[in-house]
Amino acid sequence: MYKYLFSLLFLGCLSCQMQSSDSYLRLWYKQPAKEWMEATPTGNGRLGAMIYGGTQTETIALNEITMWAGQADENQEIPCGKEKLAEMRQLFFAGKLIEGNQMAGRYLAGYPNSFGTHLPVGDLNLKFHHDTSRISDYHRQLDLTNALTTVTYKVGTTRFKREYFSSHPADVLVIRLSADRKGAVGFDLDLGLLHEALVDTTPDELLFNGQVSFPKFGPGGVRFTGKIKVVTDGGRIISQNNSLSITQADAVTIFIDIRTDFNNPEYISQCSQSIHKASIQKYKQLKQAHIQDYNSLFNRVELCLGTSEADKLPTDERWQRLKAGKTDVGLEALFFHYGRYLIISSSREDSPLPANLQGLWNDNLACNMPWTCDYHLDVNTQQNYWLTNIANLAECNAPLFNYIGALSVAGEKTAEKVYGCPGWVAHTVANIWGYTAPGSSVNWGLFPTAST
Repeated sequence: MYKYLFSLLFLGCLSCQMQSSDSYLRLWYKQPAKEWMEATPTGNGRLGAMIYGGTQTETIALNEITMWAGQADENQEIPCGKEKLAEMRQLFFAGKLIEGNQMAGRYLAGYPNSFGTHLPVGDLNLKFHHDTSRISDYHRQLDLTNALTTVTYKVGTTRFKREYFSSHPADVLVIRLSADRKGAVGFDLDLGLLHEALVDTTPDELLFNGQVSFPKFGPGGVRFTGKIKVVTDGGRIISQNNSLSITQADAVTIFIDIRTDFNNPEYISQCSQSIHKASIQKYKQLKQAHIQDYNSLFNRVELCLGTSEADKLPTDERWQRLKAGKTDVGLEALFFHYGRYLIISSSREDSPLPANLQGLWNDNLACNMPWTCDYHLDVNTQQNYWLTNIANLAECNAPLFNYIGALSVAGEKTAEKVYGCPGWVAHTVANIWGYTAPGSSVNWGLFPTAST
């Protein structure tokens, strides 16, 4: 019996190994993404993007993990203390639940007046010069074995190719555009930022500087800077009206970095340095260093649950089949590997913050909802990290442990001020500014405000 089961498992794994990575560990589609949820994510633990793969206009939704509104607040707690806690307990023990809740609202709920939220940066737009009425043979994929998103298609007889990755060694986003015909690559590049910023151009760069403002969840916000550099093989670059126009190039490489001043006074110089160091390297070297770094984590685990004809279908079609009640064990294994890809992409050992409610990525919807794009300590934050040790990714835990350490410092004051106790405490909702008070009367409406 056991020998038979082992043989089946061995043959199944052997079958998986015999497949190419193209058919086993990839998400792929026959069309561009129509919305954010259909785009493919990329990230290096700090800097990320969602890639739509358009043919007329390419949208690349940009993210940076420290892009936060809000600020620290020394008066986040309502002084309560042991005596008032004892009064509350007596009310509850006496069955006076309404009175007990009212007292809790007055003396336990915190003041999240500058709580803030994580926010997206905005979109990088590429508007192509080619004739979109002649497009054929479209293919978009995210290869989990090398953390590369690739888009290919034909315009007439010319094949165009784009590669995207977020490099952890170089600490920049990289986009490579090429074609199999010389002088065929041409597009306009501009920004659709979601925050007020001063945008400027050089002959081959877009630069922007600003400060986050999101009054919906209080005052404050990080200062940010970004640089987008274009390097062409042939062709020319025209800089005008806060955009760059590239014409008749054989290939183009775009380098992107975005940084904030969150615990980082050198953010402007770091942004310039990372772009400079990356842009003087050959593309093949950057790509190989990225793959080697990523593989050092991703290649630690293998999982195969079997193969089927469904493995050859686009990922969205497989998902529809699964929802219709058909089995697809290969898709289940693919989601496991996709989970590993996401935690590697959103939480590296040197990431300045752990993955938040949306990992590293932000669709500009969740941050506008009552729960914001923050850290929920009841279970959501833990769920992000359930896979790390199972998948032999212990280093990816480091940002979470560092964050817990920061909470412990802020939480000492909360423990003393709210409960009259030594030690430290944090509650359900938390941010990057040291919010450790109970509840969140503004964001969640869990308790009445103190003035009730």
